[in-house]
Amino acid sequence: MPTRSEPQHGRVGPRGAATTRWAVLLGLLCLVGVIGCSPPQVDPEHRDVVLRLATATSARDAHLLEAVADDIARLRDAGTLRGAPADAIEAIVSAGRAGSWEQAQRLAYALRDAQEPTRAEVDRLRTRPLPPPKIPGHE
Repeated sequence: MPTRSEPQHGRVGPRGAATTRWAVLLGLLCLVGVIGCSPPQVDPEHRDVVLRLATATSARDAHLLEAVADDIARLRDAGTLRGAPADAIEAIVSAGRAGSWEQAQRLAYALRDAQEPTRAEVDRLRTRPLPPPKIPGHE
């Protein structure tokens, strides 16, 4: 029978499972952050999820995080959220669930800030009507 100081090969208890989860999470975060060089582009129809994750992680709100996670699961099940964007989003959720709020917030903000506008968004901004300029004293 092994003592507490001896490794218990083949046995993964709650502490070993947590260590394994952390190793997987760390590996995924390294993959997303280091190998990818920059966060992936998320389809415009899913960018609200990124904004909601940024809000949930900055507020450190586990209930809000879980609400977003439920929506993410539905999008994944429908096949509309997949690949690198889905992996980056899942890394944020995993970090938040693990209580690593600062890391989750950093990842969410990096993903949010990395999004490039689509051609349609640029065109819409370019052609939007602007109000007349305000002239001091002539309001």
